[in-house]
This record gives sequence, C-alpha cells and structure tokens, in this order.
Amino acid sequence: TGDRTEGGRSPRDVRVYRAGGSPVLVYDSWPDRVQIGWTLPHGGYRDVAAAGLEHLKHQLAAAVPPYAELVHEQIRSAADLSLLDVFSARAERWVRDGLVLIGDAAHTH
Repeated sequence: TGDRTEGGRSPRDVRVYRAGGSPVLVYDSWPDRVQIGWTLPHGGYRDVAAAGLEHLKHQLAAAVPPYAELVHEQIRSAADLSLLDVFSARAERWVRDGLVLIGDAAHTH
C-alpha cells in the first residue's frame, strides 16, 4: 500500500519479537524512526543499565534484526531511552451504584 516504507514496514504494524524470553514490541514512526518496547523483569533495567549503553544497543539489535541499523543510529545516549515502570493490580469490586470500572481502570491503578 502507499503507507509502506522502502523496506516494507508500515506505521500501522506492530511486530513482536522474543529476546531471551522477554517480549520486544516494535512499531515504525515516520519517516525513519522506530519505537521499541522491551519488556524486562521488574528491576531488570538496573542490570541492563549497569552493562552499559553499547551492550544494551547490541542486545536490542540482536533481538530485532530488521531494525538493528536504526537501533545503532537512533540510540546515541541514555537520554534517548525512557523507562516505563509498568505494573498491574486488580479491583476486588469493579462495579457499584453509579460506577463501572472498564478497560485499564478495572485492573490497574
């Protein structure tokens, strides 16, 4: 279609890879950018950060080979990375008079 890049990638696509058992989600953001979400065990970023930026880049590039070149081009410093601390919880009661928790509101806080 007209929204595909030269390499066949599209900003409408989300690709999931496995890196040592940890999911890595990738999606393109136009025209030459890519966003990567690497799911690490809770507290695992500390270990990754301690190994250094070059080690992190090599791990990511190995996990997502089609994007390896972009990983090396776009990650120049720790400022190019963001840590999103994700957690989940469950509401014991998700409905009461005048209130219904739906979507993320039902299982996160």
